[in-house]
Amino acid sequence: HVGDINLDRCRPARLGMVPSHRIDLLCNLPFAVGAALRHGDLPIQLYRDTAMADDVVTHAMPKVKWVHDERQNGKWTIEPGMVDIHLKDGSVHSSQVRRALGHPENPMGLDHVRRKLVNCAAAGARPLSAAQAGEIFDVVMDLDRITDIEDLARRLA
Repeated sequence: HVGDINLDRCRPARLGMVPSHRIDLLCNLPFAVGAALRHGDLPIQLYRDTAMADDVVTHAMPKVKWVHDERQNGKWTIEPGMVDIHLKDGSVHSSQVRRALGHPENPMGLDHVRRKLVNCAAAGARPLSAAQAGEIFDVVMDLDRITDIEDLARRLA
């Protein structure tokens, strides 16, 4: 369900958008929903790997249908989320969230933050292993107890 704010984020996607048009996919709701259906998440590699993005465009996006829904319009700058999942057996599962995951009013759990850091660190210009990213996460989570920042600086270098 999409309100006026997100209408522009529902443009069609096409094959070959990564890498040169990946910013268009970063702001594309049907692509994000399709990717979540296909991968159970939105791995950053989707926006770097042409074959992976094309797989979502080909196999998952055709299953995503969006509708303009006036209930999504309000006095806010970020629309709430509303989705209906239609299963093959005919059942429909609906969910609604007022704030997206990661918003201060709907924060991610620490395990999710760790997984996100590991995923992003692996896709960096200088990729980090899961172990390296995990060590950085642990140091940052104890930042208020650190007496010498050198350990963190060394891990980030």
